[in-house]
Amino acid sequence: MTKAGLKAIAHAFNAKTDMTEKLIISADILKSLKTNKEAWKYFQKMPIAYKRIRISAIEKYRQSDAKKYEKSLAYFIKMTAQNKRIGFAKERRGLNK
Repeated sequence: MTKAGLKAIAHAFNAKTDMTEKLIISADILKSLKTNKEAWKYFQKMPIAYKRIRISAIEKYRQSDAKKYEKSLAYFIKMTAQNKRIGFAKERRGLNK
């Protein structure tokens, strides 16, 4: 990210500490990822920041909407197995069906 970009998000992100914290993935999400060999292979190669954002987005649904949690996890694994990143408007349309 550029210096200007880092400055713009400095109130919510500290590049020195936020990127060095260990990523913690709940056991059930980790198990789901490892069950799909292709998804696990590609997941391990993805940038830590992307992993952190995606896992956080999936976890957000755990407390509020179990059905949406399962659907978002399944979609994430499906797309990861295809070595595709999600989170952009055109790709999210498939989740809202």
